[in-house]
Parts: sequence; structure tokens; C-alpha cells
Amino acid sequence: HSIRVGKIILQCLKNSESLNNCYIAGLLHDIVGNTAYTQEELLSDFGREICKIVMEVREDRSESWKARKEHAIERLDKISLEGLSVVLADKIDHLNSLSEMAEKTNLTIEKLFETKFNNGFENQKWYYSKIYLKSLKAVFNVRNDEKLKGSNFNSIHFANLFYRYQKAVFEVFGLFSQKKYLESIKEINEDNYLPVLFNRKIEKDTHINQIQFDTEIIDGKKYYFV
Repeated sequence: HSIRVGKIILQCLKNSESLNNCYIAGLLHDIVGNTAYTQEELLSDFGREICKIVMEVREDRSESWKARKEHAIERLDKISLEGLSVVLADKIDHLNSLSEMAEKTNLTIEKLFETKFNNGFENQKWYYSKIYLKSLKAVFNVRNDEKLKGSNFNSIHFANLFYRYQKAVFEVFGLFSQKKYLESIKEINEDNYLPVLFNRKIEKDTHINQIQFDTEIIDGKKYYFV
């Protein structure tokens, strides 16, 4: 899993100044807490930046599943963009693995969650959809029609990650296809302002601040999409 997460990061963050740190953090993202390897050893072996990324994406496994996932969603707009990149790559691989497992076992996704995991389809759908929506807000940070806030990442990096995530979550849960997106999003969106990335080509050198959003009013709420 960790090697596949690293591969996703390499594919999506090409030419990013943060590529190396994100890649190494992706390889190590589960090591503290899942093994005897400690935060102190991580800091000593790999340095402050990589240690910071790994620790900010780590979940507290002493908490219940729901509490752990709620905290993970809450902190998405507080962690670094490097950390967010690792989170998205991690979730992309989990979703892709679920699709592959369902195909190999000839089980539906619903049955797979019921028999193989502690939490069922609806809880997992809630979690993965919230990760997607909160991550979009964290990157684009649209507020009251203001210009998009800046980022040190080139927009193509997050466009690649969001496209991969959107595709994976559609294959597992049927959410976020271009045709069904606006209908699906009414059920899970709780915010007045939400940017949405569709599969439109964004030039490599385009900065996030230069992306122009369209808007649509749905049930009295304003949605942004490109």
C-alpha cells in the first residue's frame, strides 16, 4: 500500500518542489503507530519536514472509527498542502484496492464492506465524500466570491490528485461523476461555498489563482465549478 501511495504521489506531483518530501512521507505515512518505529526515530532518520508531514496525517487509533474519521476530516484545512497530498494519495489507493477486491471476489461493494470491514457502505461513503469536499475547500478556499487564495503548488498537481480521487470515489460509491455530480452533492454538502473540479484540461503553468469558476444556485446555495 505504501509503495503504491508513493507511486501516486510521483505521478501527480511531477516537477513540484515538494515532490521528494511528499514521496518519502507517503512511503512512511503509516509507520508511526502501525509499527514499533517512533516519532523520535522518524525525526532523527528523516528530518523535521518529513516528520511533520507524517505526523499531521497520522490517525489516533485509540479513538473509535467515527471519532477518528471526524478528526481526520476536521483537520484537512489545517494541515500542510504536502500533508493533504499524502492524504489524497492514500485514499486514492484505498479506493482503487476496494474496486479490485470487489472484482476479484465477485462481491458488490456493499457486501464487501459488510463482510470485510468494521463499517458499512453508508459510513464509508460519508467518509470518502467528506474527504473529497473538504480537500477541495482546503485547496481553493473560496469565500464570498473573493479571488482564490494562493498556493505554492502548481494547480496541475492538485488537479491530477482530485481527478484521480474523483474517478476512484465514483467507481466505488457512484459519486462525483460529471453528469450526476450536482444531483449527488445536494445530499452531502453542508456549506454555502464549494469549488468543484471537473475533468477539464488545466495548463501546466496555470496558477490556482488564475482558474476562473462558474457558479450555480442550487436550493439557495452557491456552487463553484470549473
